[in-house]
Amino acid sequence: MTVFLSEKEIQDLSRFRLGSSRSGSDLSVESAGLFEPAALLAYLDAVKHKIHSDRLNVTGSLFVKRYAFLAALTLYSMTVFEKGLNTDPENMSLESDDEDPLWLPSFYFRKLECSVPGEKREEWRDEVLRSLFKNHLSRLVLTVSKEAKISKMILWENIGLYIVWMYETLLANKPECVTIEQIQEDYEYVVRKADGSLFGEGLRNPFQSLFREQHSDGARIRQTCCLYYLTSEKRDRCSTCPKHCLT
Repeated sequence: MTVFLSEKEIQDLSRFRLGSSRSGSDLSVESAGLFEPAALLAYLDAVKHKIHSDRLNVTGSLFVKRYAFLAALTLYSMTVFEKGLNTDPENMSLESDDEDPLWLPSFYFRKLECSVPGEKREEWRDEVLRSLFKNHLSRLVLTVSKEAKISKMILWENIGLYIVWMYETLLANKPECVTIEQIQEDYEYVVRKADGSLFGEGLRNPFQSLFREQHSDGARIRQTCCLYYLTSEKRDRCSTCPKHCLT
């Protein structure tokens, strides 16, 4: 069974960069094209000035950090609205706003038809995760890691941090349409219990070993450095930067 997002749901998901139209920018790209090495390298070269990076590994990391909002977008829709977005790369494009100084591209879905859980929610949830991770984000991580010569662990942590941020924001500010128990269950499942097969053949759940305890101010310190500081004139670091990251 398929349903559509309501106007209010679309508005709510816009905070996670759900786009409603194509932008026409030269920096917009079909998601499926990013898995082809030559096309990916050409795209990273094209966007490096937006990221303020002259290093391929830095560009790759910060590109994935922006693309990571797809995980927050999809999982929010799954948990809060009980609607599974069609994250097939052939159904999506990354749309660039050339006037945006921060370069925060949006995700455009050709078809916004969504799946719903029916009587077997756990099986449906697995299918949502398989589509998002194994069939999309895992492929992107693998290609960026290989071509930009950057650790897959860094890229997975870029993604995982936004998943944690999204779920912890939900727990602190629960919408009326979902229970705390449902948020906690999905959160725990995604970052700790989901089987590695949902992320790709021969993989473990990449989020299981990434996250340390929160500091008293609520910050959750990373295990890896996303390399953002290499794009900052003052060498500013993220609030979640590990103390041991290299200069």
